[in-house]
Amino acid sequence: MHYFLRALREAARSWPLLAAAMLCSAGVAALWGANIAALFPIIEVTLKGESLQSWNEDRIEVARKRAEEGRVERGQLETEIAAGNRTGKDLTWARSRVDTLKLNVAGDEAVVYSAERLAPWLERFFPTDAFQTVLMVVAFVVVSTFVKHVLLLSSTLLVTWVAMNISRNIRLKVFDKALELDRAQFMRHGSAGFMAQVTATSEMLANGITAVYGGGMAVVQDETRKFYAHLCVSQTSLVLFAVMLHTSNGLTAALCLWISSMLALAGLAFSIRALEARFGALSLREHHGYYEQVPGLAVCFLITGLASVGFPGTIGFVPMELLISGSVEQGLWVSGTLAVAAMLNGIAIMRAYFALFTGKRPTTSVSLQVTPVERVGIVIIVVVVFLGGWFSPGVVASRHGTADRLLDRRSSQGAVHPGR
Repeated sequence: MHYFLRALREAARSWPLLAAAMLCSAGVAALWGANIAALFPIIEVTLKGESLQSWNEDRIEVARKRAEEGRVERGQLETEIAAGNRTGKDLTWARSRVDTLKLNVAGDEAVVYSAERLAPWLERFFPTDAFQTVLMVVAFVVVSTFVKHVLLLSSTLLVTWVAMNISRNIRLKVFDKALELDRAQFMRHGSAGFMAQVTATSEMLANGITAVYGGGMAVVQDETRKFYAHLCVSQTSLVLFAVMLHTSNGLTAALCLWISSMLALAGLAFSIRALEARFGALSLREHHGYYEQVPGLAVCFLITGLASVGFPGTIGFVPMELLISGSVEQGLWVSGTLAVAAMLNGIAIMRAYFALFTGKRPTTSVSLQVTPVERVGIVIIVVVVFLGGWFSPGVVASRHGTADRLLDRRSSQGAVHPGR
């Protein structure tokens, strides 16, 4: 954590550049939204032959009509309620309907107000011809796309420059410290040792941040494939982080986590691909309720997903435990960062599970149950995930010996421990 705080202090010195990068990112997001919003007028114009002015007038007319109908219906219901003509469930429904109509009327009045305010601007700045409107919107999309890419490139360059500047400053400090050493100390470590220390520290920092970032991105994804890709990035970064600890427990955790993550993520990919073969591209924005149709795939998805984040009793529990305990030497904040990454991955997996397998049950005219080959694959995956947890002590002992041999070989070559 000491190195992480040092990097944050170095980054704080370049706050104007980081602020500019954030503004560029906000500009990219705004232009993305503007491009999407600009497609709607194109569809209206090309399919219906309308101009923006006529489209806005139609909005005003439709909204006023809906608002008037809502007021009339609400008045009738309020009169019936006041007269006592509705009782019991009918009264409850009437009151709920009145509240709904109030909200709908308020929304329609807001549409009318905004459309009337927009009308003078449309008359002043936009053509009345449909074809000219299409040309203007297309030109706007082209120009905004170009500006968006310029802002995206600028944001990337600014962040990259800050990152490179931080690395350069840290290396200069290390070299300045090396110049203060006497000849005997410097010859014992050598220039390669200091370079190894800087490289290992920077890589460990980068992988820790990437693990948390990948987990956070997996939580907010709306597509199953993107969710899986970010989950893989986060898990891979955890493995690389464990490698960069350069401790016996850390390297053992990396070797074990590499095996467990590979098996768990492969099983998760199997279940996702089997779902896509039946239902096509899957979205996480809504609940699909596929559990009743493919319960085997639901079980496989949940077990392998939880195994990838170290759920107790699965193949990933011991490696994740070793990783957390092996990072304690680096400080509590490092262990906390790894725990946050694992927590985000777990939240992402549970969110994806609930989105795919819970909710309203869909109905189909054909059977979508798992095939015999898929059933065999599910059984093999589940057995490997759980038996791997039982046989973890033997695997850990074997990988621990390998880690000790690697560290001994590294020490014999005169490398410097990153913590020294």
